[in-house]
Amino acid sequence: FPVRYHALIADVLFDVPGVREMLMIMGAKRVNRKSIHRMLEAGHNIAIQPGGIYEQLRTNHKQETAYFPPNLGFIRQAIRAGTPLLPAYLFGENQIYTITERGRSIGQWIHKWTGVPLMLVSGIFGLPGMPNPTKIYIRTGAPVEVGERCEEPSDETVQKVFEAYVKNLVQLFDRYKEECLPPDVAARGLKIVLREKRTDNKSHDGNVDTSRDLRGANKAKL
Repeated sequence: FPVRYHALIADVLFDVPGVREMLMIMGAKRVNRKSIHRMLEAGHNIAIQPGGIYEQLRTNHKQETAYFPPNLGFIRQAIRAGTPLLPAYLFGENQIYTITERGRSIGQWIHKWTGVPLMLVSGIFGLPGMPNPTKIYIRTGAPVEVGERCEEPSDETVQKVFEAYVKNLVQLFDRYKEECLPPDVAARGLKIVLREKRTDNKSHDGNVDTSRDLRGANKAKL
């Protein structure tokens, strides 16, 4: 039987003429709770980047970092559908362009006031918008079972599945990093950042970075 597969993309990209049509031709869907539930219930395979636009705006060509949202919605949706998670990592993506700290700051400012995730980047010979000569590798890890279907999983259950997911993701990264990344980037390893909600002085997106080392606990495709 053919595999029914969809990449889930941020809503804002479907509002851009030309980009919207290209995404639809490729079978991409809007990333929201209803569409995820509908596709999983229909038995489709879906691919999600848990970090989303937040991660995109913090891309660093020198440091591989995986960001995860505070509520871990992709974990909750997988548990509700009883669908295993398959960790996947795109090696070399962050090295396509060179991004400075100033470029990241400007990109985050533009997104804050316009909602558009626009990054200021450069590449070969330092030319703006021109990509560096980079090879891209897609690698997958061991599946993570989520247990029986549960419509309202507890926070403890979600955290347990998340820790198993991160463990498999890190194992995947460590297995292929030297083969697929520049030596200096591979040596720095993969940083895991689980975002937590602010309780005061909220920023534009209402969240603050909190780095947690989950490598000792016992990106995203469902």
